[in-house]
Amino acid sequence: MSSRMQQQTLKQILLEQGFDAWSVFDSAEQQSDTDSQSSWVLFNFRTRREAKVAIPNAWLCDRRRDQATGQLISVTIDNASYPVPLFKVRKLRRRTQSRAVAA
Repeated sequence: MSSRMQQQTLKQILLEQGFDAWSVFDSAEQQSDTDSQSSWVLFNFRTRREAKVAIPNAWLCDRRRDQATGQLISVTIDNASYPVPLFKVRKLRRRTQSRAVAA
């Protein structure tokens, strides 16, 4: 499954879990030596909070595991999200706007 499809799947799971204010970005810290999991950055522009999560690729390819993926995301947001400085918010906004223009 492509990174874009995985990102769309994660966005759908976020919506189903009630985290509609959160956005999903692929992490720049992807590990190329292992294909067993992918790293994602979850970001809330309203509250300026960020969370990083690694999700097994098998979970993203199997829609029957959406419940487990949603629980992992929920726990990550509730327990491991942290505030970020304003300059990082601006940087992420530019990144999302440039992708929207390119699409």
